[in-house]
Amino acid sequence: MNIARRLSAIASLLLLLLVVANVRGDEQTTRRVRLQAFSATLSTILAAEGTEGVGGAGTDLDPTTEGSFCDIHFNKVTINGDGNRAVLEGKVIEASDPVNYGAFVKITAQTNGNVNFVFQTLTVSTNSTGAAGVDFTGATVTIVPLP
Repeated sequence: MNIARRLSAIASLLLLLLVVANVRGDEQTTRRVRLQAFSATLSTILAAEGTEGVGGAGTDLDPTTEGSFCDIHFNKVTINGDGNRAVLEGKVIEASDPVNYGAFVKITAQTNGNVNFVFQTLTVSTNSTGAAGVDFTGATVTIVPLP
């Protein structure tokens, strides 16, 4: 009798969890972020695209030096509930300067055009931005739900 009550309580709890998960799952929409930013201070152009919960890709270019680039793979893309702020985290997978291979990259982008770019190489390098990163303003940042 005691076992039957426990099994019934467990079944009721599982059913409740399934209903809650189904309702929350219906509320979730996958979103995509796209950004383009330029910093005259760093002579850097950023371009990135990512899908929430999936990942993405991007690049940073130095327009003053021909062939200077880093290709970035983002393995974590999160977008806040309001859909106005995205964080892309990943690493450099290809670069014109071997010092930049494997560098940690974090981009925090807001739809108001503010972008923070953190670039940390694996070894001590003048290419790193430091933990605080560099702020860009006037960027184009869009966050849209996927159909």
